[in-house]
Amino acid sequence: SRAGDILYLAGHIPVQTDGTLATGVVGRDLDDAAANAAARQCGLSIIRTLQDAVGLENVVQIHKLTAFVACVDGYESQPAVVNGCSDLFFDIF
Repeated sequence: SRAGDILYLAGHIPVQTDGTLATGVVGRDLDDAAANAAARQCGLSIIRTLQDAVGLENVVQIHKLTAFVACVDGYESQPAVVNGCSDLFFDIF
């Protein structure tokens, strides 16, 4: 949705380059590197939405990134996983 000059996005999932969905639980089915790559795929999906909605040249700032990581109990590296997305944003913007 959009409110003035602010665009709110939600619901992006890790669709891989071959069109399949990255699935699994970190610490059981995925290691940190695979989970980080899945987060990066979410970031690419968000960037595509931004491009289609307003054009990347019109993006001034990303105010907030909220992510949810499916992981085993006791897993404590969620921020490192989400960095797959936030590092992509940093590199692009």
